[in-house]
Amino acid sequence: MDDADKLVEIVNKLAPDEGENLTAIPDIKLYRHEESFRRRPYMYGPCICVVVQGRKRMYYGGAGNQDKFNDYNPNNYLINSVSLPIESDAYGLSPEVPFLAIQLDIDQALASHLIAEIGEDSGTEYSRENTADNLDISLSSPLSNSLLKIVLRLINTLNDPTDARVLAPAITHELYYEVLRGPRGQLLRNCVANDAYANKIAPIVHYIERHFEQPIEIDTLAAVAGMSASSLHSKFKQATTMTPIQFIKNFRLHKARRLILSGIAAGDASFAVGYNSPSQFSREYKRLFNQSPSKTLT
Repeated sequence: MDDADKLVEIVNKLAPDEGENLTAIPDIKLYRHEESFRRRPYMYGPCICVVVQGRKRMYYGGAGNQDKFNDYNPNNYLINSVSLPIESDAYGLSPEVPFLAIQLDIDQALASHLIAEIGEDSGTEYSRENTADNLDISLSSPLSNSLLKIVLRLINTLNDPTDARVLAPAITHELYYEVLRGPRGQLLRNCVANDAYANKIAPIVHYIERHFEQPIEIDTLAAVAGMSASSLHSKFKQATTMTPIQFIKNFRLHKARRLILSGIAAGDASFAVGYNSPSQFSREYKRLFNQSPSKTLT
């Protein structure tokens, strides 16, 4: 049995439930889907996703926008460097051959420490590109044999609580190092809010993450990015396919959905994420999620 087959066996065992399966390591979630599904909205945080069986496509765009998408499968893992409202779909699934995947939420403190250790240049051609012109925030990348072996060792620690507590941090550090020195390593820098070599879109998204429940002016975002308002609009849409205003709205709605799913009343959730009009919130929520806020838990 090769490493890929071993990984399928372990994840299949540790992820028995449809959808998200939590693990002994809070930053690691395992996913199982036995039925194909059409495009549905989701919020990805900064993460590394490894598909061990099946295929998934991640779209970022939205109504009226031209889609950008990434495919990821057992040969290509995904690096998502900032919080990003997306849609995803998966096809060709069955109980016998389910979709199985690993999501590793990126620890910003650990990434920041590793980047400081390595220095400005991670040693890859991609990372030496002019980051002022590089607007990538989410990309799939070939899964090398060396990275596959690290992922396998990390997931193996989930079988024992002591292994998970003692060994997983060092293996995660090694995994970040492998990603950072790989062909898409620059995206890991985008996860660190204060990294000088992150692209110009990353600090804008980090600012929105911290202030999404407050009124956000375009001029403020332009100042954060160090560019004009018109340039901000153009580059932000180039990177995300959304205008900053569309991005903020989607971000707020996804945050509200999480609050509602946690048991918060829809009206309280709408105010918590910055809406002053419940009717506007309900209308925009239904447009995005195809259901009213009150139907979210039904």
